[in-house]
Amino acid sequence: MSEVIEQESTELVALPPKETALSVYSTSGGLDPYLERIKAEIDAFVPDTSTAKGRSAIASMAFKVAKIKTAIEALGKTVSAELKEIPKKVDAERKRTREKLELWQADVRKPLTEWEQAEEERQARHNQNVMRLNQYAANASQEIESLTLLEMLGAVEATVVDDSWEEFESEGHRAKEKAIASLRAAIDKRQQYEAEQAELAKLRADAEARRIQDEKDRIAREAAEAATKAAGSESAGRT
Repeated sequence: MSEVIEQESTELVALPPKETALSVYSTSGGLDPYLERIKAEIDAFVPDTSTAKGRSAIASMAFKVAKIKTAIEALGKTVSAELKEIPKKVDAERKRTREKLELWQADVRKPLTEWEQAEEERQARHNQNVMRLNQYAANASQEIESLTLLEMLGAVEATVVDDSWEEFESEGHRAKEKAIASLRAAIDKRQQYEAEQAELAKLRADAEARRIQDEKDRIAREAAEAATKAAGSESAGRT
């Protein structure tokens, strides 16, 4: 058995307490006071290799230095590991807090959000009614048959624009008046066009009837002339 026996002994210096370890390790030279106390212990130690007891004391001192070195290193690793976990913990807490606050924000704003949605729907409904009247005005064309135009005019005239249109009432009246005016103008032009087309059709029909009658008269006349001629030839033959 070796005469030098390394035995666990009292620490050379107390480690930084947990409460201040982060500050000590994260400060440049933060461990210097501890190193100075350790160095003082080392400097005060007088090595003696002439006896077994002296050699054992040297081994014991070296063991103490190794032990405090290991302890300081271990504490530093613990502090470092905890620091590495801090961002994860911070992010998790940020996420939890953000989600809770967003939920509270939505709850606080809910009445306004519901009002805004209802207001948007209300305005959309009124705008749609105004657009429908404007569309009638835009679609008023003499290319459309008069009966269809009259149906469109009836639909516009049947549209009730009153205080239920709220702030859109004035715009609704203007759109309705414009649609009625546009449709009536289109109806007048279309009816005039249809009357002209009817007159042209009548003229063409009359002309066709005259042509047919003229053709019949011609055929009858030619037949009569042929009969007269044939009768004259027959009479001349008997003479």
